[in-house]
This record gives sequence, structure tokens and C-alpha cells, in this order.
Amino acid sequence: MSDKPTIQIDCSKVASERDFWSAYESAVGLVGSNEFGRNLDALWDAVESDCPGPGYPGEVDLRFLNCARLSDLRDGAFLTALKEIAGDASKRSIEVLD
Repeated sequence: MSDKPTIQIDCSKVASERDFWSAYESAVGLVGSNEFGRNLDALWDAVESDCPGPGYPGEVDLRFLNCARLSDLRDGAFLTALKEIAGDASKRSIEVLD
């Protein structure tokens, strides 16, 4: 992680993609979240942005906790894609932890 503040997103109670996006929005404190796409492409756009927009978490790092729960979403493809986003992100550090 960098020297930026870290926002932790707890996925321990996530049973659906809807739950995941609710956990993300709640942890990040999104304003105008009705404009956020609530999908992984929108997350990528938000975390790689330099300016506020839908889903933008701010100048922070992100730590997703208890992600083993996400392996049930889309037969594991959701978790795999989230890990790819974490690995490819260049604007902020993103951790995806079991």
C-alpha cells in the first residue's frame, strides 16, 4: 500500500453482486451513486480516473477484505476480474484479500 489513506471494503456479507456494490458504495461514501454503473467496467473507470465522477473513491487506496465470498459470483469470474483490476490499477493501490 502507498502513503494514501486506505478504505476497507468488507465483503464478508456479500451474497450477490448487488451486495458487493452496496458494500463498495457504503465504504467509499459515494455521492450521486445513482450515476455509478455498478459493474466492473465502471469500477475500473472510477479507480483509474484522476477526477471525481461516478464511483470515484477519492485519492485513497482500496482494500477488499473477506473476498473468498466472491468466488460464488459468476462461478468465480467476478473475483478473477476484481483481482485483475487490482493488479492492473495504476492510479491507486488495490488489495483483494481472502
